[in-house]
Amino acid sequence: MTETPPSMGPANPYSVADQGSTNAGDSVLGLDEGSGWTSGAGLIDSGYGTIDALCSGNWVDAALSGVATVIDAAATAADPLGSALAAGIGWVIDHLNPIKKWFEEVAGNPGGAIAQAQTWGLVSADLGPAATDWGASAATL
Repeated sequence: MTETPPSMGPANPYSVADQGSTNAGDSVLGLDEGSGWTSGAGLIDSGYGTIDALCSGNWVDAALSGVATVIDAAATAADPLGSALAAGIGWVIDHLNPIKKWFEEVAGNPGGAIAQAQTWGLVSADLGPAATDWGASAATL
């Protein structure tokens, strides 16, 4: 017979869960970051982003993506083999989860950093009124 451990008390209202940056399903091919299937593919991704922004009517994003596309095109013209190799490696890193997780283990988890920042933001928001009260109490002394 297994016993369930006693409850540790109420949930912490300040704790924000780590959403992570990899797919929760841990499939081999992940598509939840970037601009979809082209994410990390250099000139292809820049061009896709520009076309997508133009089709949606978002002119600011279209202009910014257009600048990135021109820069990527110039880099590709200057070094076609290096750009193709970088685009291929970038795509593999962005989309094959075992490799993506290995890079996160080395470089850190952006989702975890965001969760920690949000947790301390909640603590800060609740300590603000306490600081005001303490300041008022100290002024009366």
